[in-house]
Amino acid sequence: MVTVPFTADEAALRDSAERFGVLWTPMYHFYAGTGGLNQLRLSYSVLTEQDITTGLDRLKAFITAHTP
Repeated sequence: MVTVPFTADEAALRDSAERFGVLWTPMYHFYAGTGGLNQLRLSYSVLTEQDITTGLDRLKAFITAHTP
């Protein structure tokens, strides 16, 4: 799980996928109430080490682009 300084919702996920080629799950789906609005859930179970490195670079670019 990663905490970010912006709302991690479906619009942010769509931008992450379309512009940066990286997927994650909005954590607020796993909370009752308002928790997890600024958190991403990452999954990496079937990725190679190189895929993970590439994904983290893309995730960094996405987070940087969305940080005020």
